[in-house]
Parts: sequence; C-alpha cells; structure tokens
Amino acid sequence: MVFERKQKRRNLDGVDALDRISQLPEHIIHHILFLMPHKDAARTTVLSKSWKQVWNSLPRYDFTFCDGTYYDNSPAHFEKKIEKFVRSVDEDLLPLREHKTTIQIVQQFRLRMTLCHHKYASRIDNWIELANRNLMESLYLELTSMNKVGRYVLPKTTFFVESLAELTLKGCKVLGNYFGDDMIKSIYLRKLTLERVDVDYLTITKILRCCPLLEEFTQSNCCVKAKRVHINYAPKLKKAKLYGVKKIKIEAPNLEELYCRGDPGRLDSDSFACNNVKKLKISMFETSKLFEDLNSKFPLLETLDLQFYDSKLKISSDRLKSLSLLSPNKQLPMLQCNTVLIFHHFLFSIKN
Repeated sequence: MVFERKQKRRNLDGVDALDRISQLPEHIIHHILFLMPHKDAARTTVLSKSWKQVWNSLPRYDFTFCDGTYYDNSPAHFEKKIEKFVRSVDEDLLPLREHKTTIQIVQQFRLRMTLCHHKYASRIDNWIELANRNLMESLYLELTSMNKVGRYVLPKTTFFVESLAELTLKGCKVLGNYFGDDMIKSIYLRKLTLERVDVDYLTITKILRCCPLLEEFTQSNCCVKAKRVHINYAPKLKKAKLYGVKKIKIEAPNLEELYCRGDPGRLDSDSFACNNVKKLKISMFETSKLFEDLNSKFPLLETLDLQFYDSKLKISSDRLKSLSLLSPNKQLPMLQCNTVLIFHHFLFSIKN
C-alpha cells in the first residue's frame, strides 16, 4: 500500500515529483540561478533540455564604451567631457542595476577611456563589479592616464570571476600583493593580454601558474619589471606572443604558435621546452646556435620567420616548409641551410 501511494504521487498531473522545480515559472528559475555559484549555475545546462532552454533565455548584453575625447589644452573643458561620458556609461548600465534578483550574462564589456582625475577610478571599479556579478565573459580595458593621475589598478577579484574567459588590459596596473606565493585558487581565463601594463615579472608568473585553462597569452611592452617571462605551467597554452622582453623561458608542452620580439635580448638553447611548436617568429634577439638543430628543439616546426643579426646563420630542420629571413645589416650573412623546403620563401631586407 505504501508503494501505491508513492506511485500515485509520482504520476500526479503527469509530472515526476523529483523534477517539479523544472515546472516553476521562468523568472523564478532565473532567480534560483542567480542565488547559485556562477559555476554551478552554468552546469545546470546539462540537467535537461528545459534547464538548457532557461539558461539560453537569460538576458545577454554587450557593452562597448569609448570616450572619444581629445585633450584641447583646457583641463576644465576636458574634464566636463569625461564627466558627461561617465554619466552616459552609468545610464547604459541601468539594466544591470535594476534587475538585482535576476541572473544576467555580460558577454562582453569594453572600455576605452582617459583618466583625468583619481575619482574616476572608483567609478570604473563599480562598473566592473557590476559586470562581474552578471557572469561577465570578456573584459577589455584600455585606459590612458593623464599627468599626475596614476594608472588604474584592476581589482583583485576580477581575476577570479569564474565566468571570465577573456581579459585584455592596456595601460593598467596589477599589484603584486594580490597573489601570494602559496596561492592555489584557480583563474579560469582562456585568453590573457597584457599591454603597457605596470606589473612585475613574479606577478605574471604567479598569474600564469594559476591559469590551467589558458590557451592564448600576449605580453606587449609592459614595464621594465616585466622584461623577463617565465611560463612554467601552461598545459593548454597554444599561442604565445611576447613583445619587448629580454629573457624568455617557456615550458608549454602543447604550444603551437610562438612570437617573440626582444628589446633586444638573447635566446639560448634552454629558453624553450615546447616540442609542439609549428609556427615560430623571432626578432630583435641574439639567437646564437639556437637554430642549428631545430629537430631537437622544435621537431614539428613548419614555419620560421626570423629577423637576425648574426654574421653567420645555420638552420637545420627536417619538417620546415616556409622560411622567411629579414636582415637589417647592409651585408647578407653567410647562410647555411640544411632543410627541405616545400615552399621557398626567402625575404632579405637591407636597411641603410
């Protein structure tokens, strides 16, 4: 008899009693998702088709803000234009502020702005925090600081937003004390770009060490404290671009594309431990004997683009298909090439 009661309850109105939550109104399920940790909320898509439909029905936003202002030798007039721009951003973000109990998705948040006063840093903090609370997936910040105004410091919490997959910082600052030596918390980024960022070498190393999902990394013309680059834990890294650096050490087993431009610097045989590289571009570096045995350092290399300064250059490879050479010297160096090229592409440029 007990069994019959259970059976009757299960078939009540044709709905399984264990899945009654799926029959709730959509706005209530949205609120349930809002109260859940971001990572768990995203995982509900695998529960059933109805849950996936609810997730796909969530409001999605793309925000792009550019102040478009130019300094006209009038500080007061320029600041008025920036203040007007800031108010317009606040107005455009009203949909995120009004729905405080409903989960929303910010697919992209892009901001290009000139900082003419310290007070605007807190406004940017508020905008980013608001986007963070709404499952931000991509953040692009390009900030220019005027005289006597320090660079904008990115809030530490931004790195640990579980929904954030792409982060681009230009003209910002990242504090070293954000990341301790014993930090074990994961950063879920898949793409990271640091350009003209005030950050030190150890901080970048710690960030990369906590990014097990990172697939693309770009570091371009950061401050003097970041002239060294050491990537020692990047299991999924496939593409790396390093500009304005002096010393490199990369241990990335799945790296396929690597671009390096020195300041100038020197590359040695122990600079790389990445056997899956297929495309390699190097300029402004002393390469010494790095390319004499590409088979051992880059056994899968197919494309080599090289700007070199050595008077003698020896290249040996079994798989190389495309070779591009650029020499700034007035005289071409002595080139010894031991490779079978399917496509011959030699480019020599002599600069006066």
